[in-house]
Formats: sequence, structure tokens, C-alpha cells
Amino acid sequence: FTRYQHLYGGTEEELGAIAVAIRKHASMNPKATMQTPITIQDYLDARYVAKPLRLFDYCLVNDGAVCYILTSAERAKELKQPPVYLAGFGMRTSIREEYASEDHWYQACQDLSRDVLDPIGLTAKDFDALQVYDNFSVSVLWGLEGFGFAPRGEGLQWIQDGRIELGGEYPVNTSGGMLSEAYLRGWNGHAEMVRQLRGQAGDRQGKDCDKILYWGLSVVPAVSVLTREPLA
Repeated sequence: FTRYQHLYGGTEEELGAIAVAIRKHASMNPKATMQTPITIQDYLDARYVAKPLRLFDYCLVNDGAVCYILTSAERAKELKQPPVYLAGFGMRTSIREEYASEDHWYQACQDLSRDVLDPIGLTAKDFDALQVYDNFSVSVLWGLEGFGFAPRGEGLQWIQDGRIELGGEYPVNTSGGMLSEAYLRGWNGHAEMVRQLRGQAGDRQGKDCDKILYWGLSVVPAVSVLTREPLA
């Protein structure tokens, strides 16, 4: 994040919008580990873990479990729950001495967009919500830029004013993600995708939720797309 600030500017206060938004969503989730809302001032008052990242920029450490079941579309139609469709997925490898890619995974995101989104005819503007492997808050920032939601280098300004909150343009991690719901290696985000697409997310249900994008930026950058209806 220090390198990002060197290249593009931006403040720690602007970064705090991610943790605040995701905690707001967790406060609507009775199963979330952290349910107390936080403000930007709460974020700024929190201790640094590794400057310039603060306590609320880091995912939780916890026990837990989640189950994600796949079957054929034909069989799913006969089951009790409304089916949700896996429209595409892909991954890359990014093994290096440093954890973060020098370009903040920008090229990996571009490649995954080409390999996964282009063949199914989707772009950033087609998604109703986003689920992110938020091991760190900055993973949200870099994916927003890499997949074309925010202009490169302008993500911190772009996320302000509720843009990634429920009711905003692209709600992120509507169950609280790994920052505030639970650290379940991203699978809780997948479970939330299913709830949102089925219309079963309760108080945090997004409006007209038809298509959701998931990404994880780590040693193996990956992306998947779930939809409420099968794509033609």
C-alpha cells in the first residue's frame, strides 16, 4: 500500500472506507463475528499492525466451516432451494519472494477478465455485487482497479460516499467478508453469493441481484462468476 500511495497518492483515511463498509454489512449479519459498526474515526484510532495498515485492514483469525455444493444444472432444478449457476471461473499463479505483485495484481486481473468474463460476455458494469477475498482491505482496492470497476490509480477516491456499501453501485462483501464475518478462506463469500442470488440474505439483501463476481488476489489469483439465471 505504501508503494501504491507513492505511485498514485491517496490517504489512509480514504482506505478506511473499505473496512467501514464491510463492517456495516457485518452488523446486519447475525452470524458475523464482528457486528459492532465502526466509523472512519474508529478506523483511524485503531493501532497499526504494519504501517500504514491498521487493525481493521486485516482479516480475522477464527475457527469455522462452510459447505459449497456443486451439481448439474439439470439436477439443481429438482432440489428444494432455487438453483444458482456457476457461469465461469479461472485462476493464475503468482509465486514470488514478496507477497504482493509489483503491479498490485493489475495484470493478473486483466488476464482473468479476458479469460473468464470475455467468453461469457460480461464486463464490470454487468455485476450487481462483489465478493472479495479480503485477507487485507487493500485486496478490495486492487481488484476494483484491476477488473475495471475503478480507474487505475483512482480507486481510493472512487470508493468514497458509500459506493461499495449496500445501496451503492457495487456492494462489497455483503455478509462482512473475512474482515468482519469470519476467516473461512473466502468460502463464506461464496456462500453469501448464493444467498444474495436466491434473495435469502435478509436485511442485507441487495436489490435485483442477478450476477456476482468473486475474486481472490493471493499466491493464486482467482475469479468466479455466479448468476441467478443461466447465461445464454
